Amino acid sequence: MRLFGKLDVRKLESKKDLDGLTKALHHKDPVIRRDAASALGRLGDSRATTSLIEVLKDEDEFVRERAAEALGNLHDGRASEPLTEALKDPEWEVRRASAGSLVK
Repeated sequence: MRLFGKLDVRKLESKKDLDGLTKALHHKDPVIRRDAASALGRLGDSRATTSLIEVLKDEDEFVRERAAEALGNLHDGRASEPLTEALKDPEWEVRRASAGSLVK
């Protein structure tokens, strides 16, 4: 789904397109990656857990932050160890999001 030549994450989310959103996590634009992580968290489908765990290592701290927040919404035990590891992230936003997700 594209809007003005850009990937339209909102449209993917409204269609509950888990595959499209998962692919968007690897887009070259960090804003699209960030928005896709948030959308996956709102959808709450634990099938996204593995992909979101991978994104905890993204080069962009805001993408990592959104992935940590999204994992908290999925309530999947597989995320506990990666979120605990993310508590060591150099960016406080990622550490805060990870801690918040671990206590959900």
